[in-house]
Amino acid sequence: MYRAGFSSSQSAYDEAVRGVFETLDKLEVHLMENRYLCGDRFTEADVRLFPTLIRFDVAYFGAFKCNLRRLIDYPNLWAYTREIYQMSGARHGRAVIRGDVSVRHPDRRSDRPGVPGRYAIAEVSPRPPRSSQCGSGRRAG
Repeated sequence: MYRAGFSSSQSAYDEAVRGVFETLDKLEVHLMENRYLCGDRFTEADVRLFPTLIRFDVAYFGAFKCNLRRLIDYPNLWAYTREIYQMSGARHGRAVIRGDVSVRHPDRRSDRPGVPGRYAIAEVSPRPPRSSQCGSGRRAG
């Protein structure tokens, strides 16, 4: 994630974003067959992945230009993240996670400070071309 967010060249950004989404794709497939990263047991690996996932749509998607897909576009990863978020310490014998989560939208004025040429990096994006966003693309009259 951070390699993409702090890339100083287009090629470094492209490679990093490709790696982010290859990893998310692999996790999505893995969670199709497994409840957690290590099978049926909730482990430290799940705890360590959770902060990245819970922040993804709010922070990394926009600020780091990791915007090929949102976390909610991955049904298994989204369900996994929601499950971990909703865990209660009393029922599962684990620390309460929901009370420890505070996700704020990053300040757009300060994202990626000091990265040379950061505005010159063209994001990889699934957005349609501008003409299709505004109806037919034809001007009236």
